[in-house]
Amino acid sequence: MIQRIQTVYLFVGSAVCALPFLLGFAPLDPAAPEWVETMRTLFLALATGLGLASIFLFANRKRQLSVVFWAQIVAVLGCIIVVATIVLYGSGGPGVKAMAANSKSVIAWAAPLAAGLLYFGARRAISSDIDLVKSMDRLRD
Repeated sequence: MIQRIQTVYLFVGSAVCALPFLLGFAPLDPAAPEWVETMRTLFLALATGLGLASIFLFANRKRQLSVVFWAQIVAVLGCIIVVATIVLYGSGGPGVKAMAANSKSVIAWAAPLAAGLLYFGARRAISSDIDLVKSMDRLRD
């Protein structure tokens, strides 16, 4: 399981996506609705969970490929939601200046973006594994 490069991509992608949970999210304005915090937490947790779950689907590569695809989509959507919540409800005032001033904000939006890129690398590695198995099956026949 660990000898495959996609396992490394998936583990690092999940760890990077979980980084805002470890370092803390960027603070939001107290007037922000509660569902905003719930949405960004939900999307990042879902992207992290899907990435970790797909590591253990190594026996069924097609299913692993589809789970990684959805993990990548959720991570990118999580990035969009995090940026939107920081810009709209950032505690330093709305706008990009408030987002850039807070290092937690930068980590919070860069982490799911980096995880999406790592999940893309895992998808490419899984696809190459599928192609390799197909070519080996062709040689056996």
